[in-house]
Amino acid sequence: MEMLKKERNYDFRKRLLQIHKKDHRDLRLTAHPDELALTDGFRIILPQGYGEVLYIAALDFIDYLFVSMRVSACLSEDTGSTETNSLRLLVDRRFGEENAAGAYRVAVGQDIVLTAGDERGLAQALYYLEDVMNLRRAPFLPRRVVTRQHMFNMRATLSGYGIDLYPDAYLARLAHAGITVIFLWIKDLNETLLGHLDFNELGYRASRYGIDLYITSYAHHQVHPDDEGAQAYYDNMYGRLFAACPYLKGVKILGEACQFSSRDPHVGLAPHTANQIDGIPTGKISPGWWPCTDWPDLVRMIQKAACKVRPDADIILCSYNWGWAPEEERVRLINDLPEDISLMVTWEMFEHYKLGDVDEVCCDYTIRIPGPGAYFLSEAAAATRRGIKVYATANTTGRTWDYGVIPYM
Repeated sequence: MEMLKKERNYDFRKRLLQIHKKDHRDLRLTAHPDELALTDGFRIILPQGYGEVLYIAALDFIDYLFVSMRVSACLSEDTGSTETNSLRLLVDRRFGEENAAGAYRVAVGQDIVLTAGDERGLAQALYYLEDVMNLRRAPFLPRRVVTRQHMFNMRATLSGYGIDLYPDAYLARLAHAGITVIFLWIKDLNETLLGHLDFNELGYRASRYGIDLYITSYAHHQVHPDDEGAQAYYDNMYGRLFAACPYLKGVKILGEACQFSSRDPHVGLAPHTANQIDGIPTGKISPGWWPCTDWPDLVRMIQKAACKVRPDADIILCSYNWGWAPEEERVRLINDLPEDISLMVTWEMFEHYKLGDVDEVCCDYTIRIPGPGAYFLSEAAAATRRGIKVYATANTTGRTWDYGVIPYM
């Protein structure tokens, strides 16, 4: 029986920071007649006035060719001359207006031309070329014209490197996977669950890879929306955050993290542990686990505070914690939400299934149930009727909770 390799704690991070697989090329392979072979001296041509996202992506592509495909390439700026053995990058705003966000066109003939509506789209086009060559195990590309677009206009993640830790190489890896948003768990301005973190420094570094910054607040929301001075309190809490962090694009309001002091008669105190006397549970649940009648008031107050500073701030209410509650209660909450916010719903959570003779309920994310679940469908339908944007909490890549407790997996 083969033994698993022993590793030091967190050795997996070394693999996360290795973006390109070394010597992936199979030197025995030769190009087919309908393929373009990339050879030494290959030139990546940037458009004049290029920005950081495209420059970083082009450097990444050069690194990929050298590390994985043993091809030495160089970088230059467009002078209008015709080049062979080259890849030309074009930003065409009209292409962006005529196609879905993030779409790009790949044209491979005697040379390569990549076209997108913005630099983020071009970066994804370069990552696509890497995928094609990785599958081929050679620096050969089929001669064809293809237009591609994202299946999702936003893909967000928490850090798999370590909570709220995002080194540059890991950001690059996320960009290759099509991630467009990273989340932070925060307690206050420049303060995460782990301690001090310069949000703007992280936001700047993430922006260089075409990735936006969102936050989930893990602070106690001590003032009820109906209390005197509530708006000033939330202006200081959220307006101050957006004013200080120009890279911050949105905030997710999550029940268990929000610690909201609701006045809904169905619930007790926040946090969850407060609902006991002498260690004995009172039977009341925390507001974070119920679609309280005053959640819409809190969302409205946070939205007003943020949008005073950032009119396009993406305010997301996540119903993850109360998807088990009666549908009429959840739909009532959605019907009371303010306009121009987003709703985040978990894709397959709370679905019932049999495990042998045992009745089970899906917790979080599973490959057992393809989904969508009844909870997701009910809330997505209600939000659609209101014209509210819906995000799905779903595993689009990586492991699910089916193996979440197995460290080596």
